[in-house]
Amino acid sequence: MTPSLLKRKAWFVALLLVVASCGGASSASTTTTLPPKIYKVGDIGPGGGIVFFKARAPFICDDNDGLNKNRCSYLEVAPEDVQSQGVRIAQTWTCWDFIGGTSTDIGTGEINTDKILDGCKKPNSPAHLARSYTTTVSGTTYNDWFLPSRDETELLCLRFANDPNSVYAAQGWWTKTQIGGCRGNYTPTGGFTGGAYWTSSEYAGSYGWHLHLYCGVFDHHLDKYYASWVRAVRAF
Repeated sequence: MTPSLLKRKAWFVALLLVVASCGGASSASTTTTLPPKIYKVGDIGPGGGIVFFKARAPFICDDNDGLNKNRCSYLEVAPEDVQSQGVRIAQTWTCWDFIGGTSTDIGTGEINTDKILDGCKKPNSPAHLARSYTTTVSGTTYNDWFLPSRDETELLCLRFANDPNSVYAAQGWWTKTQIGGCRGNYTPTGGFTGGAYWTSSEYAGSYGWHLHLYCGVFDHHLDKYYASWVRAVRAF
């Protein structure tokens, strides 16, 4: 194409732009709404944790206003235990009285945590430590983590320990070393440690549910004075 033709083409394009800017042409604008991302168990969640639960139907979450209007479909577990200055924290319940109203079901950990925080104002409780846990992913800070319920914590064990071919085993979170008398028969490595983890489910009086994660065995008779590890979970 010769320089003169290029100039005439450029002039014609410029004329079209002027006409369009002056209302001589109109175009319909459309907004495309992308469907929500679908996660599967083992994926990295939006908060940087590992997705370990996908609900068949959405469940109530983030119920701070008491209106039961928020719904979630997934649970992700934090990639590390709650820490202070790089050191894992084993903590007692700190409040010994029975709070009441907590559930053991999957999907209730966040509501349990809110109930505990309403009844226990001490800053070092496992519920407070889990709620204070934050992650930042791609510039977004996630501060809605909580202490998982009994069944949510058990599901962590089932997902991680009882499937040696799962992504968790492949990532080195668990090994297949057998421990006599343990239901799970796997030893946690990497992300978890052998020991007890608190849940947000009370048992009775001054006792709470906690899980020996290396063993897959609950000890609901554990007194709240006992120090256990804390691993946060979030719903989305």
